[in-house]
Amino acid sequence: MALAVRTLQANRPAPAAIDLGGAPAVTLLAGTFVACLLAAVATWRVMAPARSPYRQGMLALVSFFASFVGSMIAWPIDRAWGRAGLLGLVIVTGGLATLAWRSIRRQVPVR
Repeated sequence: MALAVRTLQANRPAPAAIDLGGAPAVTLLAGTFVACLLAAVATWRVMAPARSPYRQGMLALVSFFASFVGSMIAWPIDRAWGRAGLLGLVIVTGGLATLAWRSIRRQVPVR
């Protein structure tokens, strides 16, 4: 989300006051919530073979909040390297997610 926000902010003057109705703010707030929700849904689906709604729900909840906390590493990367650093973060985390998905698919049969 930080990369999308920085792209929306590119070539625009800095606002004089905080604008929570602007496109960058809405993208950041809504995008962060959607990303956390997708993490919870993915965890729910991966935990489906456990056949325990309690375990699925608790781990999905943990995943929701952990993805928010994990997103905080984008701030120092943005400050240090800007949009190029954020793009690198997207590539690295996408690769790690792909490796994790392949590992899970090998270990757990998909229904």
